[in-house]
Amino acid sequence: MKKERLDIEQTAASLSAKALSNGDMLDLEEVALLARKYEADDEIIKELLHLLREERIDFYCNLELNRDSIKELLKKVRASSEDERNALSGREDPAALYLKETAQLERNDSAREQELLYEICLGNEDAAGELIEGSLYIPIWAAEKYTGRGVLFLDLVQEGNLVIMTVTEGLNENDTEMSFSAYCAWKICSMMEKITEDSEPDVKIPFTAAEDLAKAAGVYKKLSAKGEKPTVSDVAKETGLSEERVNELLSFVRENMPEEKADDDKPKEKDETEEALSQQVREMLESLSPLEAEVIGLKFGLSGNKPMELPEIAEKLSVSEEEAAKLEQDAMKRLGR
Repeated sequence: MKKERLDIEQTAASLSAKALSNGDMLDLEEVALLARKYEADDEIIKELLHLLREERIDFYCNLELNRDSIKELLKKVRASSEDERNALSGREDPAALYLKETAQLERNDSAREQELLYEICLGNEDAAGELIEGSLYIPIWAAEKYTGRGVLFLDLVQEGNLVIMTVTEGLNENDTEMSFSAYCAWKICSMMEKITEDSEPDVKIPFTAAEDLAKAAGVYKKLSAKGEKPTVSDVAKETGLSEERVNELLSFVRENMPEEKADDDKPKEKDETEEALSQQVREMLESLSPLEAEVIGLKFGLSGNKPMELPEIAEKLSVSEEEAAKLEQDAMKRLGR
């Protein structure tokens, strides 16, 4: 999506009007919306925040980090295959530990934030540490919005923490008359917009094609491993799909294969079938969490294994059948987004 150029005066007037009806307070969500919609360099954003400070407008964040909210957040942010297994078995994963630790930190309110900004400009290193520590909720708030877009939650948070430290190191006297938290929120959301956009796959898998594509890929891999050259008829027979459906799937993956330099040493049939399917399936699996990808791989035999039923998958992964079924269901939903 192409972004518009930010008009400072128009945007300041609009935000001031919103704040007026809310006790001169703005939700940081307004900053997230700006980062999503507009292009603007640092100086423009700082000027906007200076204008809002002149109007005595402050920002607040609705992120809560208590037992219930952390539990809900963790449903979205399983950081690795091991983390998911830990969650299923009741053990705490790194994301849970980090959220609980950060919940114990005291956030800087607007008045304390401004005091710290002045102290930092006077060379107080302890003030810099307090400012950073009291702002660590911002990357969590932002990362929740971008989870599920190809970058792990804790990676997003880590990048956001680095943004806060970099901004703090570069503070000067001109920055004391703006909301530090709002500026960091802008920088962090803009960064997350870019890295998640870059990680988004160019091709989306139609929901109805995801399961059939996985079945076909598993059969191709199994027959090819035996030294056979699978035909459309072979794949249709093994998967229970019609030959017409198999041809549709093959057309889809071939059309969406990136153009690469031709390799005359490779058989043409392999280029057009097995490799095309393999690449499409890899892209599918990369959009899933590691444990979801493992479940789909085992179910459809995508690693050269015999396709497994849910009881076998559950036993192999040391989870219950219900948990395995839920992972499969979540994976298929995500593939069809």
